[in-house]
Amino acid sequence: EKMLKPVSGMPSASLWVRNVQLGLFALPTAALTALFNDGAAIREHGLLSGFGGAAVGVVMLNAAGGLLVAAVIKYADNIVKTFATVISIILSALLSVPLFGLVPSAGLLQGLALVCISVVLYSRPSKSAAVLSEKASAGGDFLSIDTAGAHAAAASATMSTKEW
Repeated sequence: EKMLKPVSGMPSASLWVRNVQLGLFALPTAALTALFNDGAAIREHGLLSGFGGAAVGVVMLNAAGGLLVAAVIKYADNIVKTFATVISIILSALLSVPLFGLVPSAGLLQGLALVCISVVLYSRPSKSAAVLSEKASAGGDFLSIDTAGAHAAAASATMSTKEW
């Protein structure tokens, strides 16, 4: 997330540049792993031997997913990306019941319930936002609002960005 969002006064690199940088960083490791695990087969049949239409489809889906994740992180938030991932896992689990005959276990159902509850709780406005909204609509004095929580949140946010 820090790599994709601009820092004050510093322009951020484009999404495409960051993807190329990450890909170039991972390429040597992937090449060494392929040569170590399947070096003889690669030398004998070539690198793309057995790479058919299904494999191309999987690669395209993964590439599109990577671009979507990067776009979500750049334009939204890491937490939004996490919730989108969790919701997709829930939908996959629910669709697996009629499509593949999956019999959900108690642990799976508990996990699905906890994730649904967490999404609802995260999307609810906080009490401090509701208090500020009430004060604003009533024309109240903002100086009388207790700001200890806001100062603690600001200090925590500052601390977490310095830890990066």
